[in-house]
Order: sequence, then C-alpha cells, then structure tokens
Amino acid sequence: MQMYKLICHTNVYYNRVMGGKLKIILVEDDVSFAELLANRLEEFGFQVEHYEDGASFLDLKPSGHLILLDLMLPNLDGFRVLEVLRHRKDRTPVIVVSARSAEEDV
Repeated sequence: MQMYKLICHTNVYYNRVMGGKLKIILVEDDVSFAELLANRLEEFGFQVEHYEDGASFLDLKPSGHLILLDLMLPNLDGFRVLEVLRHRKDRTPVIVVSARSAEEDV
C-alpha cells in the first residue's frame, strides 16, 4: 500500500510540475485483473498501456516511466522478460506483480 501511495503522489507531482502523465506499462495476462488495475491507475491520472504476454511487449518495445510485470505470462514468462530488458540495458523501473509466493521466486 505504501508503494501505491508513493506512485500516486509522484504522478500528482509530475502532472503539476511537468505538465504530463506518467506512463505505466502493464504486462499481465489476466485481462480482468489488468482492467481493474488499469482503471484504478487511470483514476489517479496515469496513462496505462497493457500487454497480455511477454513476447508482444518485447516485440513492440514500448517506452514508459514504470513497468508492472507479471511473472506467469504466456509465450515468454516475466523472468525472461526481465533478462531481455536488462540485456537491452533498459533502465525503466520494474515492479513485479505476481501470485507466485515461493521463496525461490523472489
């Protein structure tokens, strides 16, 4: 919850000072959850771009201020997406959003 508040306050500041919206890239295969999360973020003034799998996200190479990444994705899982992003030297911050909770997943 603290991270959510921090992100929302950062966006309010960015809107006022920079005159634009922070863009969040959401990579999540659960369409219902993605719509719920995207709608909530948009209510707080964020621009949200959604991808349902890792391969399409990487193929299109979108740019944003933050990536919300699920680990369990079709075609290319979130771990591999992270590897590719780091190999490309992409410095966009990534927050992992996942139902996985085993210690080896962390």
